[in-house]
Amino acid sequence: MNYQTMPLAEELLRARTAKGWSQRELSAKANVPQAQISRIERGIVDLRLSTFLELARLLDLEVALVPRSAMTAVTAIIGEAEANAHLRTVRGAVTLLNQFVRVIISADQTKEPIAQRIATLALELEHLAPATPTHAWQTELAEIVASLQSEVEAGADPSRLTELTDRLAKFRNQLAHRRPDAERAAYSLDDED
Repeated sequence: MNYQTMPLAEELLRARTAKGWSQRELSAKANVPQAQISRIERGIVDLRLSTFLELARLLDLEVALVPRSAMTAVTAIIGEAEANAHLRTVRGAVTLLNQFVRVIISADQTKEPIAQRIATLALELEHLAPATPTHAWQTELAEIVASLQSEVEAGADPSRLTELTDRLAKFRNQLAHRRPDAERAAYSLDDED
């Protein structure tokens, strides 16, 4: 294990996990064997700079040489950006959902129960936001909000609105009842071994 490159390998693993990609998916995108990615993430191999740069860029990371005296500031800025990135996404979705509620109610009072349900779900999503979201979570929320937006702009058919509201409720329930992913080894030995 090369302890000097281990922080780089851990950052690649964290970025891959945040994107919701498996080692196999990253392997296909980077044209690097999956076994090699596994060895890189575990710090077993000495990482070639060209491979590291290619993997980092695929994972939306930028490699930069920063003066040691500026590292504290850079670390603080990165930490703040990471901590607030998903909140902006959730807040943006909640803001849009609340706008949809106003538009739906102003267009047709008979759709008020559906609009109130959307408002309630938006509020609940906002309260659940501090949990660390995955890329898949953000993508699903964005898809639901985009579908609701198209429906509201098209005139808000009640049956379609109910269907999308049910989808939003299901998403909210999955988020509320999800269990943190437990880390587990890639393999385990039987009791006899």
